[in-house]
Amino acid sequence: THTPHHPLVRLAKDYDYHSFYEHEILLREAAKYPPFGSIIRVMVVAEKEEDGIAALKELYSKLLTFKQKYEKSFVFFNKMKSPVKFIMKKYRFQVLMRVFGNDTDAIIDGVYTIVDECKKKGVIVYTEINPGNLS
Repeated sequence: THTPHHPLVRLAKDYDYHSFYEHEILLREAAKYPPFGSIIRVMVVAEKEEDGIAALKELYSKLLTFKQKYEKSFVFFNKMKSPVKFIMKKYRFQVLMRVFGNDTDAIIDGVYTIVDECKKKGVIVYTEINPGNLS
């Protein structure tokens, strides 16, 4: 590590699970990360970059309109290229959302509905809830 004196690195090195957990759970609660909120990632995958961008724009526009109904439940909302932008001859884009509160299930259901509306020939669009990684 580049930061061997970082408190979390020291706790992990010392196998101090309890202290590590207490530190991490407070950060997650403050930032509304799981289990105090949900991360929703919608992926757009296409062989042609322009098809992926067109689908991303349509998806983002619909999600942005939908988001306005639940504005207070969103902590984060943005569209971008996926960290792994091109793999297996396909371009990848994503919309990331972080949501919390009582409306989370309704938001997830709404996102699934919008994703179904945005599926096009040659473009794969799918949703991940609390993905294990964001690459």
